[in-house]
This record gives sequence, structure tokens and C-alpha cells, in this order.
Amino acid sequence: MAPVYQRYLIDKRITPTQAYELARLPEEKQHRLYAFIESGQAASVEKLRSLANNLLVPPPQQTTIGLEMPEEHQAVGCRYDRMIERLAGFIRSSFHPDDLKILPGSSPAAST
Repeated sequence: MAPVYQRYLIDKRITPTQAYELARLPEEKQHRLYAFIESGQAASVEKLRSLANNLLVPPPQQTTIGLEMPEEHQAVGCRYDRMIERLAGFIRSSFHPDDLKILPGSSPAAST
């Protein structure tokens, strides 16, 4: 535990529980936890322990899977997207709404 917090414990500026939680942390994070204690954000033992645990666990690193592609791969993906859109448009334009009326159970009125 950092010497300043050892002195605070001797002077009864912090409780033994607070000192224990501070001692669990590396020195640079002890200062952050003490700031929470001073501001009143660590008023309960549960909150103090939670804050200390959060400082012990490294923050998660956000990664994006599949979004960082070379420009060449992006261009191929765009070409395929356009091709699929054209195929879907072709299929939609190939049918007339009246064509589906002859199939039993396929008309919009039959589905309701």
C-alpha cells in the first residue's frame, strides 16, 4: 500500500476495510480508489469492494470482427451485393400479382 495511505490508516482517516481494498491494488490504481472513497462513492463495503474489483479487472477491448477488410475485399463484397440486389429485383419483376392468384392458397386474400 502506498505510504500516504498507510499514514491515513494510522491517523484513522481511512478504515481497515478501506486500507485492505487499497492494498489489493497497484499503487496507480490506489489513487483512483481513494478518490472514490473521498467523494463518498464507496460508502458501503459492497460498493468499495465492487469499485476495487473493477479496478483490478482490465477493461475489455472492443474488437470488430469482419469490419476491417482490405479495399480489394470490400470492392468484391460491394459487387456481390449489387449482383444479389439485381437478381432479387429481376425475380420480383418476373411475377405479376395476378400470376399468383391461380395458385391455391398463395393469394394475399387466402393468407388472412
